[in-house]
Amino acid sequence: IISFMLFSILTSCIQQESQLEQAISQSGDNHIELEKVLLHYSVNQSDSLKLKAAKFLIENMPGHYSILSDELSNYKQHLLQYDAYLKAPAHIRAIFDVYPYQASLLKLPHPQKVEDIKIIKADYLIDNIDKAFLHWEGPWGKHLTFDEFCETLLPYRVDIEPLSHWRDSLSPEFSPTIDWLSHIDEYAYSPYQACQAVNDILYKSTVYANQIFHKFRHPLIARNAKDWNCVQYVYGVQYVMRDLGVPVHIDYTPQYGVRGNRHYWNSVLHYTGHSYPFQGYNSGPERSLNPHNGTIKVFRRSYARNRRWISEIVKDEPIPPFFENPFVKDVSHEYQRTFNIHIHLTHESTEKRKFAYLCAFNNEKWVPIHFGEISENTVTFENVGTGIACIAGYWINDEIVPASYPFLITSTGKPHYLRPDKKQTQTLRLKRKYPLVNWVNRNSDKMVGAKIEASHLPSFIPSVEVSTLSENAYSNYADHFISHPHKYRYWRILIPRKTSIAELEFFSGNDTVPLKGNFFASPKEKGFEQKKAALSDRDKLTSAETQDWVAIDLGVPASISRIHYLPLTDDNNIVPGETYELLVGDDKGFNSLGMKVAEYSYIDFDSVPVNGLYWIRNHTKGREERIFTFERNRVIFR
Repeated sequence: IISFMLFSILTSCIQQESQLEQAISQSGDNHIELEKVLLHYSVNQSDSLKLKAAKFLIENMPGHYSILSDELSNYKQHLLQYDAYLKAPAHIRAIFDVYPYQASLLKLPHPQKVEDIKIIKADYLIDNIDKAFLHWEGPWGKHLTFDEFCETLLPYRVDIEPLSHWRDSLSPEFSPTIDWLSHIDEYAYSPYQACQAVNDILYKSTVYANQIFHKFRHPLIARNAKDWNCVQYVYGVQYVMRDLGVPVHIDYTPQYGVRGNRHYWNSVLHYTGHSYPFQGYNSGPERSLNPHNGTIKVFRRSYARNRRWISEIVKDEPIPPFFENPFVKDVSHEYQRTFNIHIHLTHESTEKRKFAYLCAFNNEKWVPIHFGEISENTVTFENVGTGIACIAGYWINDEIVPASYPFLITSTGKPHYLRPDKKQTQTLRLKRKYPLVNWVNRNSDKMVGAKIEASHLPSFIPSVEVSTLSENAYSNYADHFISHPHKYRYWRILIPRKTSIAELEFFSGNDTVPLKGNFFASPKEKGFEQKKAALSDRDKLTSAETQDWVAIDLGVPASISRIHYLPLTDDNNIVPGETYELLVGDDKGFNSLGMKVAEYSYIDFDSVPVNGLYWIRNHTKGREERIFTFERNRVIFR
């Protein structure tokens, strides 16, 4: 009877069950455990959906694994000896538990893969399925379709961490919040509100984590708790939300369109059908991501294997490492307007290739972020966002080889090719080599309106108002000139809002050497003595924060004719004395248009072909550099 029942399960749907049979065939002796799960849910008709869920987990199980190594065993023992870890909340411990197991960060010499399909136990799988179904019936999961449930609440793992009994271990810490939510009618059934409330608690707990883990060290930990970023947080959030029954995904972009890095975040699936992105342990759910960063492609971590992914359909040519993981879903259309774009390839690959890659720029080189099949010198990329500079490329000898001219994806989905026109030239005046972002420039904004005051006493009672800063320095050096002949020993800048100053110098008359003196600040400025050296250390990347006023004691009365200052900056402005190279892209790569030493806080390059994609490089220092176009006499970073 048991054999007949199992035969019925495995043959009830030819296409679906062939995948199930293939999965079980890879389990070796562990097929007995998997068959126990299927038989367990085959006895009662009321368990038909649980049987379907068990099939989903098993047929997609090949490729899911844990990592074992001596280094990881040592790491775990090291954690257990750390008193702060033992006292930390369970969700903070969970982040440390999975930290070295993040596939995107794993750096072990000889990792040993342990396939789930070969070791997972029936009791473990049944326990996970039963508890996941309870959450599906709960207030924040009942709106989910079966497919949505399978990807948000059902999975028993997040990445490549060891299998563990994590369900029910995290939720007790949030019982008061959950109870509060259940009594508020507008929140009781809202995954959005539940996510917001829980994430607020997680955010507050990071302060505690920073305090107790700032001294924690181990070779497998790349960052201290205070330096954790998106990659560390998304996994901890996924565990917490899944244990609470809140449907949450892990989404990511492999490469921003206008910045030199990738990004991971979470999204909560609301009953409206929308997924609202949020940064776990940081910002709450929103309708969209920051559009200024350029998210040309967005992917979602999935438990189900993507049968249309390139690693599943290509076996006879090499593919970039990013595409080796088939547990991914393309959700670019959920975040932006997308198109299927057709790109002309200007030359064939030196090695036979069926696929080409859509590539974005990471400040150093082109990196692949999507794939498309080649047909008659044209490649089609599906579900692509707009406004970003890209190329199509071949993957040869473990690197991208350009196969097209650079192009911009326009708002209509048509590519605009950036073919440099050498018959028409122009002069480019460049002031920066990297986009000026708001978090940097806001310090410059806050200095506008600052008052310059002078006094004979360090208390500045009485004081005389001499001038007002009216110009915006835009994160660059600025000079403010003063026409006030009287001499005072104490001079200060009274700043209306909290800001950071990198450099500050006072000059008298036509002097080119700044006056010497001792910086001091308002009594409100705690710890200023430890920070004030930054104002005169000639290091543009150090700064002193002030929320009231900062002053200088010159020792003797003196008149001030000029204040030379630098708000907090990223040091990506053009700097006199430093060497820069301008390059322009074509269908073979980037070509140099010459090198120059900057004489001013800008640099001019003459006889530059129009309609190009350009790249300004600093050969003196720094690493943040960005490609750009030049339109209407303005640099537009891409």
